[in-house]
Amino acid sequence: PSHLLQIRKNPKIQKPQLLSAHHLHVQATPHFLSLMNGQFQQQNFMKQVPLDTTPIRPASFYKGLVLDILTVTSAILLSFSYKTYLLGNLRFGILAASLLFFLILTTVEVFAVSSLQRRSLVMVLEVISLLSFFYDRADGILFVTGGLMLLLSTMGEITSRRFLSNSLEIKFYKTSRLKIGSMATALAIMFVILYLPKVNVDNINIQNIFITPEGFQTVYAWSSGITKRLYPEVDVNSTIEKLARDIAIFKLESLEEFKTLTPKDKENSIENEARQFIKELNNRFETAVSGENSTNEIFYKLVIATLEKWKNKMGNWFLAGWLLIFFLIAKGIGLMVSFIASFLTFTVVQLLLGTNFIHMAGENRMK
Repeated sequence: PSHLLQIRKNPKIQKPQLLSAHHLHVQATPHFLSLMNGQFQQQNFMKQVPLDTTPIRPASFYKGLVLDILTVTSAILLSFSYKTYLLGNLRFGILAASLLFFLILTTVEVFAVSSLQRRSLVMVLEVISLLSFFYDRADGILFVTGGLMLLLSTMGEITSRRFLSNSLEIKFYKTSRLKIGSMATALAIMFVILYLPKVNVDNINIQNIFITPEGFQTVYAWSSGITKRLYPEVDVNSTIEKLARDIAIFKLESLEEFKTLTPKDKENSIENEARQFIKELNNRFETAVSGENSTNEIFYKLVIATLEKWKNKMGNWFLAGWLLIFFLIAKGIGLMVSFIASFLTFTVVQLLLGTNFIHMAGENRMK
């Protein structure tokens, strides 16, 4: 400040020119000197001050950590649910719910966690968790299954992230389906391989590799509902006797000769046709079929007996074909589940945005 420093020119300098340091005289006022002396006495510029080098974690770090823990926990829950289901101690609905829970969380991470390196570590933990309750399987089977699952999961992660980064807007459904589709294929491979206790056709029990009687009853009841809509005259979810009678009536009523018969002759024709249907079942089933047996029980035994014949006849080809069929079934179920999981993922992401758990930031793009 001008009131603190007074600069005087050297009287020997006659022409205006740049002044060097020895041409200037700096005279400090007493007030300025006393002020500087006080500050120098209070501050020690030679003293070392320790610096705080502890990294400051942003809030998003802990939120992402919570999401990672939930995702790995859901993978452990799915592994436990599938192992318990194979033992016959869990309903299919609970298994499906745990599957949806895992698919939703692992897809939300695509939107909420930006670091692919961090996601790579979590995906490894996911695969290990999914196989955690199948430690009794051979090490080679677990290694191959885990490798295929990790490969498909990584491909889905990279594809979905590329699509998300290259889009002018956030497309939740398309991005989530890319991730869920790859993950569903990985889980289908896991379900198929781990469904078999040992990959050996000689000691395969058809009832172990096929659906359980309770599960077959659930599927049969669902399919019978569809059949009832197509053919209201036939009740396939009843006893064998009633089913045989319904089929006989449906078959005979389309014949002109049957329409001209008397009521008594019609009843006799229906009874004969029903007995013939049950007789054909006995011949193919190679056992006594009672009319009081439920249809789902008889058809389950019929399917098991047919698969047993194919196994004894085809050997290892039967095992390879069954693995392929079971994979296609699991893949088809995964395709249906992916649409439900995509919708639920969109709902969860919107909920997280509404609660400020995650934030959406815009940026300029060329269009």
